[in-house]
Amino acid sequence: GGGVTMISGTSQAIEGRGSASPDTLYALEEVEVSGFPKSGVTLQLQRGSRLAGRVVFDASTQIAPADLTSLRVTLQPVSSSYSTVAGTTIGTTYTSIQNATVRADGTFEFVGLAPGRYRAQVTVPPPVQQSWWLRSAVVAGRDVLDTALDVTLGSDFSGMVMTLTDRRSELSGTLTT
Repeated sequence: GGGVTMISGTSQAIEGRGSASPDTLYALEEVEVSGFPKSGVTLQLQRGSRLAGRVVFDASTQIAPADLTSLRVTLQPVSSSYSTVAGTTIGTTYTSIQNATVRADGTFEFVGLAPGRYRAQVTVPPPVQQSWWLRSAVVAGRDVLDTALDVTLGSDFSGMVMTLTDRRSELSGTLTT
């Protein structure tokens, strides 16, 4: 039977690196396979994507940390399966954990992102970490906190807002049988 196989590659090995270089190039192509050799597949290398945003605080009783540079924004890849043959990744898109340090004004930026699906997280260092929870991660008008952010080649996301709150969510009710 036939099927679609995703083939991707990079201009350099990025395994084990926390963040890709802005000079890292990627390629992604869908190829129909039916059990026979396929030739003539061309991969067009493109720069990785960019994601920029800011961290804001919605406080009711706590005071936001004074040093925002101690925060870290992480993009955690949603599971992927792939194999590497002669430096080319075959399977779903290769992604690795990406980290960005938050600047003093609350802004952050990722450059050279590999295509793939990511979950966004913010790490607040101790001792104040127990006081804050990530309430939302909005990019392009969509909250990606409980879903995944789909990064495609050449995409440029600016204006992401990650909101931390000191208000705990509650769920209450009555269970009946």
